[in-house]
Amino acid sequence: MLRILLARHGQTDWNALGRNQGSADVELDAVGTNQSEQLAERMESEKIQWIYSSDLKRAAQTAERVAARFGSQIVLDPLLRERSYGKWEGLTTAEIEAVDRKHLEAYRRDPALVAPPEGETGIDLFARAGCFLVKLLETHAQGTALIVSHGGTIANLIAALLHGTPSTAACIRIFNCAITEIVILENQRRILVRFNDVAHLDPKPLDHTFAGSAAH
Repeated sequence: MLRILLARHGQTDWNALGRNQGSADVELDAVGTNQSEQLAERMESEKIQWIYSSDLKRAAQTAERVAARFGSQIVLDPLLRERSYGKWEGLTTAEIEAVDRKHLEAYRRDPALVAPPEGETGIDLFARAGCFLVKLLETHAQGTALIVSHGGTIANLIAALLHGTPSTAACIRIFNCAITEIVILENQRRILVRFNDVAHLDPKPLDHTFAGSAAH
């Protein structure tokens, strides 16, 4: 069987401020660095053979702390980047409402089909996550792989692995440095072993409202 461990990056300053990150390359803050160390400590009990990560700094920095415990190499893949939120990146929900309320309302009604200005639709991200999974499953049939990515991307990876849709992914919220585990059996059935597990984190991650755009 193939075990897939999905971990979101640690907290950033923009997470703490509720700013939409998307494809912006923001680094971990002090809390996020500590969360990453706690994630790495938790991962020591796992027999991780491969580590894949988004190439954005906040994910790569998180993955590096896990890899240091194993002496492992990290495969950086831009397919694992967060959804691009275009002109909304760097803004809070209140700021987006002030400058682009009608567009934001349309996005809230259907984030799968509606893209932020110059950004990606949910379908775009779902397709990108699917491309990564095709590569992963063609390369590995058994063992344990850790994937370090972003809240929106992980939601889409989960949805794709469990035969959901982009709309399924839009309903999923993932905490900073949370662990989700999905096992793929030889008959291709999937087992969701754990979801959004933050038992290893102290303090617990921020509980964002995600009212308009997800600050991933």
